Amino acid sequence: MSGVTLTLLHPTHGTPIQTWTFEDAGLIRIGRGSHNDIVVSSSEASREHAELRRCEFYWELVNLGRNGTFVNGQQVTQIRLVDGALINLSKSGPALQFQTGTTSENLTSLHTSLALPTPELFIEIDEAEKQQQVAEIVEMEYFQELEQRAEELRRSIEAEQLEFEQSSAVLPEEPATHPPLEPSPFNLGEQFTQGFVAPTQAKTSGPPSFTPNSKGQLLSESFVKLCTRDLADLIGPIANFLVKKTLAANPQTSSAELVEALAAEIPDPQKAIEFRRRLLA
Repeated sequence: MSGVTLTLLHPTHGTPIQTWTFEDAGLIRIGRGSHNDIVVSSSEASREHAELRRCEFYWELVNLGRNGTFVNGQQVTQIRLVDGALINLSKSGPALQFQTGTTSENLTSLHTSLALPTPELFIEIDEAEKQQQVAEIVEMEYFQELEQRAEELRRSIEAEQLEFEQSSAVLPEEPATHPPLEPSPFNLGEQFTQGFVAPTQAKTSGPPSFTPNSKGQLLSESFVKLCTRDLADLIGPIANFLVKKTLAANPQTSSAELVEALAAEIPDPQKAIEFRRRLLA
């Protein structure tokens, strides 16, 4: 019989934390005590919680813990183990995955078996604390500045829409170059792609339009939408405003310059790095 591998899994994500491989062992002790073959640091586990005993053609598990041992969600006293079995030391305690073979042999099968049930994570939200944090954010100077910019941009869009409607009324034979805009400051990514089409281009049902920048490159509407979506994933709805503001300030920017300008608006350096990786990889 080949060796066995036991892998300690993360309690919420189910990802591997630590792995033990036993080639020729006949008995494997598991528990909180330092004398065990597998030592787990958890108050849910007993000092001597369980034993794995090697039989002629299989392994069996014997429970020794006061909080019980569970295999694939079922509490057991003694059971014959099958490859891939999930062992929990108590109902919500540490989870170990049992596999026959060495670590290298189990590398592929481990990833496919992580869908086995793991303890659920329950998060309780303090509503009063949440409201307090929202109030603090609203009172921040940066948030108020963004709110003011959004209002100014909304007024600018309304003025542009009015000017477009007036020009259309005077010259009805001219094709419309600007479709009607919604005056919402929180739909700015879509407003850019619709409201800032070059004056010499008419919106058609053909391929998406492109805006040439100062370097002769083409900044596509699809790339602008992609920037808006990925930025919103990282910082929320304010992303629409930031994309609109950046392009309004420099409509001839290149793709790389747009990404760098938007990354500079992200307060979290790690999220800024992730944004650059998504768009420039």
